[in-house]
Amino acid sequence: MKNKILLLISTWSLLISPVFGQTFSELAGVAFTIDTRDSESEEWLTGGLFEVDTRDRFEFSLSSNSVFENQGAGIEVGSFRSSSANTVSYSLVSGESSSGNASFTLSSEGVLRTAKSLDYEQTQEYSIRVLATASGSIPTEKVFSIVVLDVDEGIPLAFVLSPNSIEENRPGGSRVGRFVSREENVQVGLVSWFEFGGDFENSVPNGSPGKSEGTSLVPDRNGQDRQALYFDGTNDTFLFELQERYFSNFTVCFWADPRKETSIVGESTRGGAMATPRHSTLMYYPMGDKTLHQVGFGIALGPNALNVAHLSGGRAPATLAYPSDLSGWKHYVVSCIDNKVRLFVNGEFHKDGIQFERTNILGPSITLGKNYKDGYFKGSIDDLRIYDRSLTASEASSIYQSKEPEDAITYTLVKGEGDSGNRFFSLTPEGELRTAMVLDAGKSPSLSIRVQASQAGYETTEIFEVRVIENGILPPPEDPTKWKEKWEQEMAKLSAIRQEIEDTNKSVLEVDETLTRQTEEIRNLESQISQIDDAKLACDTECAQVREEIESKKAGLEQIRMENQRAENRISSLEDDLGKWITKDSELSEQITQKRTELTELEDKLRIPYLKGWHYTEEKGWLWTDPEFYPMVYSDTQGIWLEYAQGTSYPWQYYDHYSEQWQEWK
Repeated sequence: MKNKILLLISTWSLLISPVFGQTFSELAGVAFTIDTRDSESEEWLTGGLFEVDTRDRFEFSLSSNSVFENQGAGIEVGSFRSSSANTVSYSLVSGESSSGNASFTLSSEGVLRTAKSLDYEQTQEYSIRVLATASGSIPTEKVFSIVVLDVDEGIPLAFVLSPNSIEENRPGGSRVGRFVSREENVQVGLVSWFEFGGDFENSVPNGSPGKSEGTSLVPDRNGQDRQALYFDGTNDTFLFELQERYFSNFTVCFWADPRKETSIVGESTRGGAMATPRHSTLMYYPMGDKTLHQVGFGIALGPNALNVAHLSGGRAPATLAYPSDLSGWKHYVVSCIDNKVRLFVNGEFHKDGIQFERTNILGPSITLGKNYKDGYFKGSIDDLRIYDRSLTASEASSIYQSKEPEDAITYTLVKGEGDSGNRFFSLTPEGELRTAMVLDAGKSPSLSIRVQASQAGYETTEIFEVRVIENGILPPPEDPTKWKEKWEQEMAKLSAIRQEIEDTNKSVLEVDETLTRQTEEIRNLESQISQIDDAKLACDTECAQVREEIESKKAGLEQIRMENQRAENRISSLEDDLGKWITKDSELSEQITQKRTELTELEDKLRIPYLKGWHYTEEKGWLWTDPEFYPMVYSDTQGIWLEYAQGTSYPWQYYDHYSEQWQEWK
């Protein structure tokens, strides 16, 4: 029997085609001969059958494989990422090199966390075995090593940066994170604290006091009167201001005794499940700027559930939904960690929300007690704290147990190994790290800084890597073509002014020519007057000598006098005309000076970088800046941010922080 089949070159194995009319199980293991003869040659091949899996393979990896010891359970080690275009599900599986599986937990989304507090002195490295599955792909198992990093318990000063990343294209002065001691200090990063100790004052220095609208002070969880804030669930709210808006990493802590149930919802990053009045809203979730991929952050709480809600562009999903018995007084820590929410109840980790690939925002205006759909909260709260950073599990436990803070630590950027990124940041003594300029992930996806911490006479220095996250969003908010229209309009105005100056110059030339002619005419008349005077003098002399001829000369003399008067009148008229032309010449000269000044200002205006939005120059192309970013200027032609040396011109001085070179623009 002759059949067409696929021959795999360099092997004598064949992939069976359906033309055989038999299944693989019927043919597997059977030796057979294939007739491949044609008109020119004859050849017989003998081979066997084998099964081929045609599904795609994919790779996956772990973003970080190390974790510090002594941090407790629930600490994120890293996240698995894959090359598959489909959704991948991850799990820990038994098998070779899986001895460390019990020390970790792994979500189906690929987030690896510690299942207990790890001890470097006991175990320095764990081995885990991970299975990754995706639709249409071959399941893949890989072994990973997790390294436990040592913390010197004998040194009182070990510190970390939380968070340690920032999105690119943020204005200079944007907050990155805060340095905190591993010996937790629950005062670090505390930006607002209402103890409700008989008043509505903010216990943070220079913190704004709260404004009560219908709320009342009631007994707290310990029965002490006027030590907690009560909402009646009808129209009570409590308002206060934060000093600034916080992004991606922050924490809200509070004691609460909810009295009105809230809606049970599912977790999602889509839809509007939280945009109804059925939710008992403790913290209002304000609208985020959709164009900047921002979402508001808020909390709905009842005795039956806690939901973390968001709002952006009309959507109001919940990324953390925790239905549970929450009746009575309990302590809650809701921490946002790189736009993912984590919940602690009574000092213990309870749940992580789903990842929301948008920037969470908190503040600066905070409303407690309702949402924008009038979903009012009923119940009492106490000891409300807001942090400008995420908190660790041990810090959540410390606040629940009301531990006292440690001595203050001061932080500084110092020179030395690993300080190449220092110039891109500023650091306050309290440990707040901010950008010193606009960062570009394409040029510097990671920046190294060297930081020294000092406490009670002890100093230690560590090197940190700050990740610059690519977001693909340039700060210029508008299409440059709109600014091109404005630029063309300005150029048209400039052209009109130039034409007006040219026309004025022509008028001045015409006036100058007229004045020249009038001056020459006046000179001729003056010459005539001089001649008349000479004639008059000769006449008078002649009259004195020959008086007898006076009568005969009177007629001629009268005529001369009349001509003289007419000449004098003409001179006077020409002098008046001359004055008018001189005045007009002065006015035209002033107009020329004014127009030349306007021309200079407009030409300078087209070159000075401090123009809000886009502007165009023939030499440097499109440039963009804004009061929030100035003196940083974005060059579309070079694709970089430059810092304008204010006050310089002809040439203008710009500094490229990445190449550390000055540029002169003329």
